[in-house]
Amino acid sequence: MLGPQGGALVLAVGPILADADLAYFSAGTTGLMTPQAAPTGFSISIIPEAQAVSVIDWAVDVRKAKSIAYFGDNGLNSKTMAERFKIHAAERKLPITAMEQYEVGATEMTSQLLNLRRTNPELLLINGQTAADQARILKQIDELGWNIPVAGSLGVTALFAPIAQIAGPATRLIAAGVQIKTFSYCTGDPEGTLPYAKFLQRLKAESPANFDKLPYNLSAWTYDAVFMIKAAAEGAKSTSGRAMTKWIENNKAGVLGITGVMKADASSHFLARPETFTLVEKLDQIRSDGMIKRAGC
Repeated sequence: MLGPQGGALVLAVGPILADADLAYFSAGTTGLMTPQAAPTGFSISIIPEAQAVSVIDWAVDVRKAKSIAYFGDNGLNSKTMAERFKIHAAERKLPITAMEQYEVGATEMTSQLLNLRRTNPELLLINGQTAADQARILKQIDELGWNIPVAGSLGVTALFAPIAQIAGPATRLIAAGVQIKTFSYCTGDPEGTLPYAKFLQRLKAESPANFDKLPYNLSAWTYDAVFMIKAAAEGAKSTSGRAMTKWIENNKAGVLGITGVMKADASSHFLARPETFTLVEKLDQIRSDGMIKRAGC
């Protein structure tokens, strides 16, 4: 099965689908999605803790920031990301000035944003599940006249097009966002030759009317998930969820997809490796082949 989306849903169906001996592949990103909680479930997305590490490293190594703050929703993804955010910031000796939370779907976030602004951070990391929530954050920051550079989680990058439609000029606040490394380029990299660029060409040809509305990250992940399902079923010589799970866990080489090498083991069912992600900048300036510039590159 492909889906469901969302960390809480992934956890809810885990025992049910394990009992049904059904393997499933979701873009859910809660760190609570362990092999124990979802024995036959896999995530094609990145574990939230890895996103926090990527952002902190970018803040220290590329931005040379002296402080940072965090604003995330009350979902499982944000809660697990926030914990790793605190730990890795301490490891990199980057002070966190404040951390605030909002409810998914909240329309008013001014009080939390004012609390964050009073601590005077150099950067702000935002994380959320929907384009509407993250667009509202940007608009309300802009309405407060707070010119804070914003780092976005993968949700910001994947949903940038709808966020920009809602937030308008306030999207200028986004300084960088988490992205799949194979979707990014460095100066001098040739155009139109990488697997992701070719995938976008095929996607646009297949659905030209909807192309500009699609979340390309999720499209590519889902595409890769189909090939992981194929490889696991053929490798296990079975469509049993338990048999496919065992094959994926034991396949040390992994399966090469558009988004990079996908592999898991008995300790983690997140198919995207932390090293397959990076930070990208100028999210509104996508190259003609669909690639985006890697931060500091």
